Formats: sequence, C-alpha cells, structure tokens
Amino acid sequence: MMKWIVLFLMLLGLYGCKVMDIVDEESQKAVDLTSVRQSMILSADERTLFVNVGNLGLDIFDVTDPGQPKLLKNYATDGYTYALALSGNTLFLANGSEGVELLDVSVADTPRRVAYIRTGDDNATSVALLADTQTLAIGTGQGVQLFDVTHQSVPGYLGRYESNGTVRDLQFCRDDKDLCLANSGYGFELLDATVPSRPELLGGVALEGSSIDVGSDHTGDNIYISTLTSALKKIDLTDPRQPEYSVFYDAHDAGMIWSFAFGATDQRLYLARDRAGLEIVTVGTDGVARHLSSFDTNGTARGVAVNRTETIAFVADGSEGLKVIDISDKSRPDRIGYAPF
Repeated sequence: MMKWIVLFLMLLGLYGCKVMDIVDEESQKAVDLTSVRQSMILSADERTLFVNVGNLGLDIFDVTDPGQPKLLKNYATDGYTYALALSGNTLFLANGSEGVELLDVSVADTPRRVAYIRTGDDNATSVALLADTQTLAIGTGQGVQLFDVTHQSVPGYLGRYESNGTVRDLQFCRDDKDLCLANSGYGFELLDATVPSRPELLGGVALEGSSIDVGSDHTGDNIYISTLTSALKKIDLTDPRQPEYSVFYDAHDAGMIWSFAFGATDQRLYLARDRAGLEIVTVGTDGVARHLSSFDTNGTARGVAVNRTETIAFVADGSEGLKVIDISDKSRPDRIGYAPF
C-alpha cells in the first residue's frame, strides 16, 4: 500500500512541475491604470486603434472589422504610459518617469522607436502636438515642457511653464496660439504659447474635483473640461485672463467622466463614465446637453473614440479590455466586439 502512495505522490509532483512549466508569467500580469485616463486614437484610415494601457504600455488593435478587433501588438515601455498623441505616422507616448517616446507606426504591428525626450525629474503625463509648427507640448507633474520636433530624431528643447499640480491633459486652443490645461491640483489653466520659449500663464479657474480631460468641439471656440465628478464644465474664454466656467452637462452622480468626444457635427457627445459605461448626450440648437442613452460596458470606461460616420464607438474599459459599440441607433447602443488588453 505504501508503495502505491509513494508512486501517486511522485506522479502528482511531476504533474505539478509540468503545470508550472507552461505558465506564461507575462499573460498573468495585471493591467494597472491607477488614476489614468486612456487615450484612444484612430488612424486616419480608421483601420488601426491605439490605446495606452498604463503599466503595460501601448496596445495596437486592427479594427478593420469592428466586430472582430484584433490585438496586433502590445508595445511594452520602460515607464508607465499615461497618454498618446498621433501625427501622421508618428505616435507620441507620455511615459511617466521615462519622458516621451516617439514611435514610427507606419507599419502598425511593428512600431519602431524614433527618439526619446527626457523630461528630467518631471513625470510626463500628457502630450499634444501642434502639427503646423511641429511644437510638442508635454504635460508633467510640475507643469509643461515644450519641444521642437521638426527633426524627430533630435528634438530641440524650447521652454517650460511651472505649475502647481499635475497636468493630466492639454491641447492647443484658441487658433493654436494658446494651451489649455487640465491641472489635477488646480483646475483649468490657459497658457500663451505664442512664443514657445517663454510660455506664460494668461488665466485660470479653480474647479472642484481632479481635472482629468480637456477638449473642444469642432469649431474650436468652445472649451470643455472634465473632472472626477459627474459634471462636464464649459470654459468661457471671452476674457482669457479671467476664465469662467459653467456646468455644461451634469448626470447627477451617474459616474465620473474620464474622457469625452464630440461627434462629427457637435450635435452629440460621447462620455466614458467609469462604472456607468458609455453615455450618449445630444446637444440641441439651444446649446443645452441632454441625456440620450447609456450602455453598461461592465468595466470602468476610461476612454472613448468614435468613427467619422458616428456608427461605431470604441471604449477603453479599464482592465476589462476594448469594447466596440454599435451606435447606428443612438438610442439603443449595442456591443458588437471585444478584445482583451
């Protein structure tokens, strides 16, 4: 009897070793998105989607068939990827303590590093490019740094602006001569970037909650900012030295707004609302935003992108992965595709 017990234990040990041998440790690595808004950028031909995935770097998806998105490549970075910007075939990655990485993505499944921009002791948390002048703005934990990327392999430092708080998002605004900042510690800030070597603060307004995303409608005249509350604010820059805000849309605690995107005609607004999923809002001729529909993505929606025809919405659903939503009928969105990060 003892002999059979010994034999059973030996076989069990061998089986256990075999199981351990085939475990892929990389596949077990969890997606960490602590306080991270996920940038979602569609390529010009809308066949490729780029998404930042925090500690896992960058995910590149083939969305030629939206119902069957395919992960082409996970590009691991040395830092923690907070945000993305795309210009032509160059992708800019804000990689925290590692600064900003420039990737050639002309061949989507084989991204190639072009250059690094080191931001010193400042964590790179957001990034925006002014294509006309090849001026790159990098939001950091201590303000903004500006670089000339005309020659991408050798970026040239231009200037900096020091602020209190982390710049979670930024974009060029007001005819591209200024920078609009979502400052997590303060609220909204407006910089005069006419002379990139000497960016200057024009004005700002304190906002309740941590500012996380800033953007505009397609006219470029209206600036909006989301904080980690349920309300989306509209910034009035009639007097740029004394910006004012008003609540543009409030879902009354329906979920934090991590990210938002306007439709092609600015008549609709798409919100990534954390555990509340995707929300579609209509904007009337009176300028008032009203709830149209919602879709529970089952995760924590942190990023959203919409195709030009406004028939497909892509949602970065936190650690749950990419969710593809059919929004042909705006009142009844329906999930048609999924791919894990």
